[in-house]
Amino acid sequence: MQQRMQQMQTMMDQAPQAMTPEARQKLMSEHMALMQEHMAAMRGSMGPHGMMGQGKPSAMPDMTVPQKMELMQRRIDMMQQMMEQMLKQQQLQMKPVK
Repeated sequence: MQQRMQQMQTMMDQAPQAMTPEARQKLMSEHMALMQEHMAAMRGSMGPHGMMGQGKPSAMPDMTVPQKMELMQRRIDMMQQMMEQMLKQQQLQMKPVK
């Protein structure tokens, strides 16, 4: 998952230097596709009942509560990064290409 986050960040760093609107749009489309893959992978890694089981048997019975909390914090951090990238993507789409 960390590798996908790095790929997305690289795309966001390259987008402002795109020479044409088409090049920028291509990067943004690739970024969005990668982000959607990343979100699907995050959903799939938690099992059918989510991280804590949502009142049902836990999807990760061998993990301690502190381990689950650490995993949850990492997921929240990744979601925060993705939200920041989405905002930056919107800003780039409104900015004219030099």
